[in-house]
Amino acid sequence: MRKYTPLLSIVLLLSVSFLYSIYYGISHSNNKQYTGLKYVESSRRIPIGDEMLMTDEKEFENYEKEYKKLLSQKFTLNQIKAIEEIIISNSSEFDTGDGESTIGLCYTTHHNSGKSVSTILIASKNHRHLRTLLHECCHALYFDNRKLFDSKYKDRWESLDYQFVSNYATTNIKEDFAETGAAYLSGEEYGKECVEKIKLFKEFYNETR
Repeated sequence: MRKYTPLLSIVLLLSVSFLYSIYYGISHSNNKQYTGLKYVESSRRIPIGDEMLMTDEKEFENYEKEYKKLLSQKFTLNQIKAIEEIIISNSSEFDTGDGESTIGLCYTTHHNSGKSVSTILIASKNHRHLRTLLHECCHALYFDNRKLFDSKYKDRWESLDYQFVSNYATTNIKEDFAETGAAYLSGEEYGKECVEKIKLFKEFYNETR
């Protein structure tokens, strides 16, 4: 076996250290993108009542960890960069203001630069809160990549207007996209009649990674 000289060992050590610093720098740089996403009890962008505030710190932290894990598994940093806040609420549903109840909401504003900013509200006490979070994140993904969708995917999507993963997906193209995405990302079973639309979502999803 060849023996390494002390000088060669030092060179090897410095090389490993250099490669690690590059890796750490990339990882650290990517993690910085997460700093724009905050998990909050309330927000000025989507006002909620006191009864919806999750004041138990431990409980809030548990939901936050669960949501961070889910997002890290299902989305890249680039795909969720437009999400500014996720409101973790102490509720199983909430009123949207028009007499309807829901368990999730994505409020998005658009800037002249073409960028979008989204705030998501989740009724965290609902048993479908994780699936709903995926749905709302897909809304944010859609709005942040609207130009791409309209130019490359919209016509093909509309040609599959007979394929819906749920009744709610028939509401409009935005809800259809979010429902299709949530079904795909959550691993739900869907009928063979939805295969082409799922494939189309997957193509869009992979392009925006």
